[in-house]
Parts: sequence; C-alpha cells; structure tokens
Amino acid sequence: MLHHKVYDTVSDAPWVVFLHGAGGSSSIWAAQLRSFSRRYRVLLVDLRGHGGSLHAPGIEPVETYDFSLIAADVIEVLDHVGIQSAHFVGVSLGTILIRELQNTDPGRFLSVVHSGAIVRLDLFSRFLIASGHLLKPVVPFYWLYSLFAWIIMPGGHQRETRAFFRREASRIPQKEFLRWFELTKSVHRVLDRFQSGQDPVPTLFVMGERDYMFLGDVERLCHARAEYRLHRIPGCGHVCNVEAPSAFNVAALAFLADIGSRTA
Repeated sequence: MLHHKVYDTVSDAPWVVFLHGAGGSSSIWAAQLRSFSRRYRVLLVDLRGHGGSLHAPGIEPVETYDFSLIAADVIEVLDHVGIQSAHFVGVSLGTILIRELQNTDPGRFLSVVHSGAIVRLDLFSRFLIASGHLLKPVVPFYWLYSLFAWIIMPGGHQRETRAFFRREASRIPQKEFLRWFELTKSVHRVLDRFQSGQDPVPTLFVMGERDYMFLGDVERLCHARAEYRLHRIPGCGHVCNVEAPSAFNVAALAFLADIGSRTA
C-alpha cells in the first residue's frame, strides 16, 4: 500500500485528500497542512515510487504504469482509511490523476481544487514530451527533469520551486522516473475528459498569473464551463501552493467553506 499520513484531530469533519505531482512527494503540501488540518481531516499520499512509497512494503511492482493503476493505488488507501467521500486537492500531474479518479470512482468526490492544473497539451508541450522520449535513452533522467522544470517554471521567482522538485527528483531511481514518463503517452485520454460534458463536481482552479504554459487553456475552459471557478494569484507561477501558500490557502479554504455551507 502507498505510504500515507492521516491527520484527523477534527472529529466528524469532511476529509481533504492531497495528491502531489510527478517527481514530488506529499511534502509539497507542508504549507497547507496546518491551515487545513484545523478545519478538516486530512490525508496526504505519496504516489507510487515517490517519497515514502518508494520503498513501502506491499506495493506490487509492475514494468509499466498507467493512470488506472495509479488511481487504483489511491483508492486502496482511501478504502484502508475508511474515506467514503472527500474534497480532493491536486497539483500539476496530480490534477490529471484526480480527473482519472473522478472517472473511476465519482461517488468519492465532494469537490476538487486544482493547483497549477494541466487541462490540455498544446503543440509546445507535445514537442517537449516527444523530445523527452527521443532523448531518454541517452540523456540522464535528472538532466531531462531539470530542463523540463526550468521550461515549466522559469524565472527567478520560481527558483525555490525548481530547487524543491530537483531535490525530490534526485531521490527517484531512473527506472522509476521512466515508468512515470511513459504516462505521457496516455495523458490525452484523461485530459479529454476536461473538455467533454458537464462536470457535476464543484471545481476550483487556482492558477498563477505567470503559469504561461497552462493558464491560457484553463482560462478558456472556465469561460466555457459555468461549473468551473478560476482564481488567479498575481506574480505566481505554476506551483502556486508553494510560491504563494497564504494566497492559495485563503482561496481554497474559502471555496471549501462555500461548498460546505451549500451542502449543510
């Protein structure tokens, strides 16, 4: 089973489940833990091959990963903890995993908060992925990861975030990284679900105004879909829960409180 941490000091409060992105770990939510655990029961999960799950016992090894496998890992943890329904918060690739979970087990969801969401891959993103697949046999994965981190999170204001992801990525074996990189071949199937049909789950996108690769697509999606809300954080890039944790916490907690007041 995946390594996970439970914070349930607030009896009978709704659950909030946090899911990190590729190359990170649940420690990316350190600046959210105190604020959220005061009001909600919290579950932090380290995805397969990341953080405490890298050497966790009982995780069946497989040669290739797909989103249905990663979703099944998370559902196993939810069942183990006894979480029947929850608010879900994800960042970067974690937002794609949440989309897969919504398709697999929609009854679990009270609401969703996407941070640094990826809802579509434009031509440049597809070029980067294709280049990565061409270079991965000859270029050390850490170099590739560092390059992608710089492209997605450029500039001095995102230096701390890039450093965090490089530290986390340095702990992941190359074979594990390549398994996760293979998920890019099937990501279109999951992302297409953002564009098709009405989403019954209340959803908030929290995006940095300097997230130049992904903000535009999120803006267009939220303009077309009335059930989606968008909150922009000024001066912030891709991983806004790390770059501007206070602003992220205020926006996300206000959204969850509003959802709670409407369902009470």
